[in-house]
Amino acid sequence: MKFDLTPLLEKQKALDEEIARRHEVTYASTLSRRFLALYVELGELANATRCFKYWSLKKSEPRAVVLDEYADGLHFLLSLAVMLDFSHCSYEGEGFQPYFDLTEGFLSVYALYEDLRKNFDKKHWIEAMEGYVRLLLTLGYGIEEAFEAYDAKMAVNLHRQESGY
Repeated sequence: MKFDLTPLLEKQKALDEEIARRHEVTYASTLSRRFLALYVELGELANATRCFKYWSLKKSEPRAVVLDEYADGLHFLLSLAVMLDFSHCSYEGEGFQPYFDLTEGFLSVYALYEDLRKNFDKKHWIEAMEGYVRLLLTLGYGIEEAFEAYDAKMAVNLHRQESGY
């Protein structure tokens, strides 16, 4: 598996700068809110899959909705990478293995996010990102689909900023 997050990092940095300008915030002043948003977006993704709802017969949200929720989380992970001063991030190698179980995958990613929050550094960000990619594969999506969903959500987010969201 090979993919390069660098173009997404550049786009995220531009969006973050626009938000900072419009809302008069800094990375430092929003760090805890960014982490809370990351957790919330992961919860919204889990909710869209309904994988933990053992009491319900209702199926997962449509594929496009789940992918859109994944893209939301990707935005916040990349924002944290920008904050950590990543300028380049790519992967090449054997690839990532999906989690054995989707619910366990979500719990693993939550744990990785908490490790990142407690140890806010590049090593823990990479581990969190790798866990999030594994979750993508567990959901049955490819990395290109995630990148396309990220770009689509970026357009929405830019429009929101321009329209006073």
